[in-house]
Amino acid sequence: GVLTTTAATVFNGGFASNQESTIIAADGEADNAYVLTVKNQESTNDRSFGIKILAGTTASDLAFVVDNSAGNTGLFQIAGSGQARFVDGTASLPSISNIGDLNTGMFFGGADELSLSTGGAARLRAHSGGVTVTGNIANTSGDLTIDSAGDIILDAGGRDWTFKLAGTTKFNINDNADDILLQCMTQDKDIIFQGMDGNTTLFTALTLDMSASGNATFSNSINLPDNGNAYFGTGQDLQIYHDGGGSYVANNTGI
Repeated sequence: GVLTTTAATVFNGGFASNQESTIIAADGEADNAYVLTVKNQESTNDRSFGIKILAGTTASDLAFVVDNSAGNTGLFQIAGSGQARFVDGTASLPSISNIGDLNTGMFFGGADELSLSTGGAARLRAHSGGVTVTGNIANTSGDLTIDSAGDIILDAGGRDWTFKLAGTTKFNINDNADDILLQCMTQDKDIIFQGMDGNTTLFTALTLDMSASGNATFSNSINLPDNGNAYFGTGQDLQIYHDGGGSYVANNTGI
């Protein structure tokens, strides 16, 4: 059946259960007027509610549907399974948003993809290949743990991997034309290599003193294989080596 009304109030009305029912608001209604208003006037709590929709007998039945004015584009659906379905939306107009902040929320940018946006820009995208984040990941308290059953891969197109302390850069790893640079970014501070040898106590194996042009101090021996030379001087002026049968000191410059 069809109920056509302008401003009438219908009490205890109904339609035949085996027909599609339509409520039509006449053209010319005041601006911002609602086609249908359901008001619960029960004054006692928990005795009656606003609207109850009984879903169909199968999970695929649609219990509630909102389409565009032409009726050819679905905007919102609730299926008999309880699943709520939303229009795709965009970063600037997400399909799930806040009444007072319409360019922030959740949208569906493509098949098998779920995205979050703030200020009209996509910030996080979950897709079949993983998760893509635009911007910074910050943890204001406690530790931040990245745990992977496989490898952890850091892919930096800018060729820099930067480590900071409270916003101040402390250490860089840089790809310089395929040469790898390890850079201590604090004036006159050392690069120290530490490890454990048979116990749980850390010891210093090597110190590179950046206040002395990188002077290297080893805590123990330097081992070179047979025919592995130790060179001294810019032009390899002095070399010391062992060839497996004898030891040699060769001076190529000066006395």
